[in-house]
Amino acid sequence: AVLAGSIADQAKNIAEIGMDDMTRGAKNAVNSLSIASNVINIGLGIGLLFSIGIAVYIGGGITRSVMSVVNMVKDIAQGEGDLTKRLDIRSQDEVGDLARWFNAFIERLQTIMSNVRDNTMALTTSAEELSSTSTQMATNAEEMSAKSRTVAAAGGQLSANIDTMAS
Repeated sequence: AVLAGSIADQAKNIAEIGMDDMTRGAKNAVNSLSIASNVINIGLGIGLLFSIGIAVYIGGGITRSVMSVVNMVKDIAQGEGDLTKRLDIRSQDEVGDLARWFNAFIERLQTIMSNVRDNTMALTTSAEELSSTSTQMATNAEEMSAKSRTVAAAGGQLSANIDTMAS
């Protein structure tokens, strides 16, 4: 009976040790799961912040490019435009295409304005020459009119002299 009591005590001790080990193992498993959950949450948080940062960076780049075009169009629309300025093309995307075509438009507009200026200058020169020619023609017409009056007066005088001689 002592042997049976001793074996029962040892079995009880082994069961207690097993239960303690199982409890520690369960606690370790819960702690490991908690740590893993925290690591995953931190990773997701960092990923989210990184994604937000990239979105802000890309959005800011697009906004800056579009605002550059907007400011150039605004400058031209308000009459302060310098048609020699061009947009910097920094990308090969849709915003880059917008800048490229805007520059082509401004270059074409600059060429048209240059042609208008040149034609206006030529027209002004022609108008000045035409005015000078008109003034000269008016002066010549006045001189011819004066000479015609002189000839008419001389013709009248000659006719009067002929009448006097005939009578």
